[in-house]
Amino acid sequence: MENLLFRYRNHAWYEPSETGAYLKMGYGRRDGIIDLFQIDGNKRLPAVTLFRVLKWGSWHGLVTIALSLLVSVMLGLDRAPSDSWLPAAYVIGFYLALSLVIIAATPRPKLLFGLWVTMALLAMVTGYLGLHKLGLASAVPALFTGLVLAALAALAPHLGWRGRLTVLVASALAATAGLLIDKTPNSPRSEPMTTMSSALYPLELRRFEGLVTIPAADGGALAVLPDGLLLAGGDGSFQWLAGTEGLSARTALQLDLPAPADRAAYLADFDNPALAPRLRLTDVIFAPGAKPTRLFAAHQAWASTERCYTMRVSVLALDWDADSSPRAADAWTTLYDSAPCLTAEGQFDDSETGGRLAWAPDGALLLTLGDTGFSGLDGSMPFAQAEEDNAYGKIWRIDPDTGAARIVSIGHRNPQGLVVAQNGRVWSSEHGPQGGDEINLIREGANYGWPLVTYGTNYGSTSWPLDLDGFNHRGFAEPALSFVPSVATSAIIEVTGPMFARWKGDLLLATLRSNRLYRLRPVGNRIVYSEAMFLGERLRDLAELPDGSIVAWVDRGVLLELRTSAKTSAFGRFCKGCHAPTFGAPAGPPLAGLIGREVATVPGFNYSPALTALGGVWDEARLDAFLRAPQAFAPGTSMVLPPLDDAVRAELIDYFTVANPD
Repeated sequence: MENLLFRYRNHAWYEPSETGAYLKMGYGRRDGIIDLFQIDGNKRLPAVTLFRVLKWGSWHGLVTIALSLLVSVMLGLDRAPSDSWLPAAYVIGFYLALSLVIIAATPRPKLLFGLWVTMALLAMVTGYLGLHKLGLASAVPALFTGLVLAALAALAPHLGWRGRLTVLVASALAATAGLLIDKTPNSPRSEPMTTMSSALYPLELRRFEGLVTIPAADGGALAVLPDGLLLAGGDGSFQWLAGTEGLSARTALQLDLPAPADRAAYLADFDNPALAPRLRLTDVIFAPGAKPTRLFAAHQAWASTERCYTMRVSVLALDWDADSSPRAADAWTTLYDSAPCLTAEGQFDDSETGGRLAWAPDGALLLTLGDTGFSGLDGSMPFAQAEEDNAYGKIWRIDPDTGAARIVSIGHRNPQGLVVAQNGRVWSSEHGPQGGDEINLIREGANYGWPLVTYGTNYGSTSWPLDLDGFNHRGFAEPALSFVPSVATSAIIEVTGPMFARWKGDLLLATLRSNRLYRLRPVGNRIVYSEAMFLGERLRDLAELPDGSIVAWVDRGVLLELRTSAKTSAFGRFCKGCHAPTFGAPAGPPLAGLIGREVATVPGFNYSPALTALGGVWDEARLDAFLRAPQAFAPGTSMVLPPLDDAVRAELIDYFTVANPD
């Protein structure tokens, strides 16, 4: 052997000589894990032996299986497949990619270490951002643990026995820590409060993660009583948070209420449960009264023999324990079942179910049903326009005692929000296709047009196949408000409590895609304005607590609480709206650096003649006189202020002094 090019540990790379060529290329320890090829004379000999293929193929296979199982266990084995496959697939993809990079970089230790660290950090940052964007923030700890284990497993084959022992110990510690994550539920962990601004109130947003046990499926809903909050998970589990005010002083109690649908039996009907369509609870509502004797739940139901799905309303009789928590007095009974029973074939979409409940003023139970994807684009009759023998794409009135039902309105795609306002008006929030999400004022006998008309378009297109014009609803009931692009509307409630008195009568709309809470002002049949507040999570349901604070349920074990801010600065109360608004262009000049600045000299603003003629420089004495009585200080000025006491004026002057960049 001659013409040695490079040697690293037990690797040797040679150039073929002119006479008897011998070339070895490989990587690994000792005699190499895989030799790419050997040439002996003119004969090329395969060096990737069957033993080595089996050895390292088994290693990578076992690692990928172990990583996927571990991530699934950390997330919860009963979690919806859509919530667990993405983190697991990301971890496995990272492991395989890192393994290939290590193969290429093995001969160069410094490069190997640099790439290993860089890829691990990049994977963590990208995964963190991606999961938050998708509303899977609760999966971040499991993802990080999986990435650490993947990085160690990819490096292990290229280390000596001491290095492998170190990796084994580190992996065991990381796996143990990952399995212990969130295994001590019901102890509230409140992140630091976030302050926000809205048009009428300064706001405080608190996030509670770890207060409740994470359900095994997305969906679910909140139901409020004067002395407690019921959280129903998408998997049919129930938790009770006793209290009369906000969430800070509450703890969660796991209730021994049976699930309205047997999730375990459902999943057992599938060879691969991970591919089973959703089976989730969509809403709960108590019967009227402070200590109601019945609980109603809307949920998907599975007919095992026929292998088909319905949307069902079930009823559970309740008793109340001494600690004022509800308990089951009997088993769930079926009040209403949709028809026909649908197989998961063709256009079937398990996410377009609707399934919201509300009490009508006359005591009837209202239920929204989505069209489950059967929009008629294949030429069939769209469910939302079908006769009464097809329940889907409609809003129903159900007798809570007998189950007798009749249609209220038709032509709905996926109405996921429903509220009966104090004035008796019924409002629904509804998913459109690509755009065209709607807020509808529900009227008896009305047809809202889906899928024959919509302001949305088909996915990946600029029009809707059944309504190419899309100009209006062509005689069908028009929405009170339509969102383009889509915001993925979910729950909708009316503000009635004391905390947000200036919001009273407004509607609050939760969204899934835009991560925003919208405040909508209804006037007559219209929504006259919409204010968006970014909360940073996919909002599944909303509830107003007795003290008026707003609670939002986020699928993955997070509760958000929105309250009015306890204290707002004088600048925020009297100056911010015109001089530094959160939204829109300022009407007045910026006030930072005001002390020492010449009067009426900021470019781009039209000052009143009175202020322009004033001249001079702002100092504390002049500013105090102006704040005390603007018209007396500069007659004819456009500035209007309420009477400000000495303390408020001193606070404002101090703010402007501190804000002076000089």
